[in-house]
Amino acid sequence: MARAPRYANYDGKFDPAEDQTWVADVMTLPSTKNPDRWRFRGKCSRCDHDIDIVLEIRSGQARPAVTAPPEALRSYVRRPTERTIEETIYCNCTEAHDKRETTDKGCGIYGDVSLRLQRAP
Repeated sequence: MARAPRYANYDGKFDPAEDQTWVADVMTLPSTKNPDRWRFRGKCSRCDHDIDIVLEIRSGQARPAVTAPPEALRSYVRRPTERTIEETIYCNCTEAHDKRETTDKGCGIYGDVSLRLQRAP
C-alpha cells in the first residue's frame, strides 16, 4: 500500500495523530493468524514505510479447562460465542522521522482497534 492521498501533505516528521481511517488501512494489509496472534505486515499508509503490527489474541494466562454442561442443562448454560480484543495500534516503522526520539519507532500515527472473535461451533 503506497501513501494514501489523504496524507499527501504529510512532511515526514514525527507527528502524533489519532486516525481511525489509518486503522482501517492496517486491517486491509496482508495478514497471518494463528491461535496466539494476528499479524499485519505492509506499508504504513501515512509514511509509506514497512510496518509489522501484531495483535495478541490470547491473554497468556492459564485458564481452567472448559467442559460441556450435562445434556439436561445445555439449554440453560451458554458459553460465550465471541470475545472482543481492544488495543491501540501505531505505526512501528524503523525509518527515521525528524522530531522523534531515537529509541522510538513510527511516524506517530495511531488508533484503536476492536476485533470481535467468534468461537468456532
